[in-house]
Amino acid sequence: IVAGDVVAEVLLPGITFDVAATHSGKLMQIERPMDALVATGDILGWIDAAHDEPHDERLTPDRLPPDS
Repeated sequence: IVAGDVVAEVLLPGITFDVAATHSGKLMQIERPMDALVATGDILGWIDAAHDEPHDERLTPDRLPPDS
């Protein structure tokens, strides 16, 4: 996956939102399968950043707030 690639579409009646990758890397895990209901703030999946690209260490599964 390359930063900016569309990795998901979120559909609402009459509206489609494209979700772009925030950084380049390898898709490691999908949290919400196709056709799943999602809410604001839901994590859709995890991308392991490419080694040559900086990424935000704060958003790893083991560092999420308890209510996530």
